[in-house]
Amino acid sequence: VASTDTFVTSSSSNYVEAYRYQSLAVSTESKQKETIKTGTGKRLRVDWKSNIGDNVLDIKTFTTEDEITTIFVLAEHNLFALRENGVVKYMKKYDFNPTCFAPYASL
Repeated sequence: VASTDTFVTSSSSNYVEAYRYQSLAVSTESKQKETIKTGTGKRLRVDWKSNIGDNVLDIKTFTTEDEITTIFVLAEHNLFALRENGVVKYMKKYDFNPTCFAPYASL
């Protein structure tokens, strides 16, 4: 997500998680220093996470003309639309198993 400088990924526990690039850089620097000193590294901190309860197939972001970014998550039986902070805007349940999707703006 370009506006918040984060990337969004899914975990095996059916969570969609967002990480800030800044926290990745700090974690990498600290990990290198701490590994040399103590043999352990710093854990990566999640910016936000949302439990969607289904296996994720694809994640895409879409930004409208008025700079509102929506994160679309395609799962095995659902399509979720999340705000930039991970709050669910809406969810669409399917009676079939989707394989792909492409978000676009309608007129």
